[in-house]
Amino acid sequence: MRPPKNRPASNTQVLHLRPAVASSLSLQHAFNFLRQGQGERAMPLLEKLLQNDPQNFDALHLLGQLHLQRREAAQALQCLEKARALKPPAAALLNNLGIALRLLGRASEALDCYAQALTQQPDYAEALVNQGNALRDLGQSAQALASYEAALALRPAHPQALNNRALALRELGRLPEALGCARQAASQHPGYAEARYSLGLLLQESGDGLAALQAYEQALALAPGDPETLNAKGSALEALQRPQEALDCYAQALRQAPAHPDALANITALLERLGQPQEAARYRQKAAQAGGPASG
Repeated sequence: MRPPKNRPASNTQVLHLRPAVASSLSLQHAFNFLRQGQGERAMPLLEKLLQNDPQNFDALHLLGQLHLQRREAAQALQCLEKARALKPPAAALLNNLGIALRLLGRASEALDCYAQALTQQPDYAEALVNQGNALRDLGQSAQALASYEAALALRPAHPQALNNRALALRELGRLPEALGCARQAASQHPGYAEARYSLGLLLQESGDGLAALQAYEQALALAPGDPETLNAKGSALEALQRPQEALDCYAQALRQAPAHPDALANITALLERLGQPQEAARYRQKAAQAGGPASG
């Protein structure tokens, strides 16, 4: 069985939505829809604005942010680069450019964007958090921890800074501190599913399987169907000697993300242990087609 792992830092990035500075009512409506998570209503407004004015800086920036919300990194980068070409970029645009670059696996370039944003605005907590995320991508957990702590010095209850600080501490082998930080994030932000996932991860690693299971269930209540959490819950159930429930969790994870490598490895290995070689072979084949290993 593969133990659950830290989520990629890109899953906990901090996108910075800025109010539109132009007087366009359509632009303001698009911004409001974007802030409310109603991207499907913002998209036609922004597309129409750009049809009439292809060099509308604010519309390009907002459209880039909409693509980021949808995790469409290539489209986001295209819009944000066009916006940057129109005027000297402000800190928020640089922050969002960094997010797009990270989602495309270009963490070093993302770091350059965050550094530029922080030169312009040294008290920019969101850019500090995202800088920490990029540093973690590059395996620089100690430097990432410093970025998260700088963000928390500015905003002591920043949810992503607290959560990601816990994960950086875990990566540095400082498990008791990581667990305390994860508890703080979950307590201060009860509606933040990522914090519940991280708490479960750390509780499981600490050997408290029942508490970990409870944390994963709380995370799923906030974000139903999340494949990473379903896989983690399956691993907790498996460790608690509840294999049939674990199988169900892995299967649910794979319904949401059919190529999820850890869920494929875990369900294959568990089926083998349960004496179901034909079913195990079926999932091993799926793992091979997805480009992952056959089993954990």
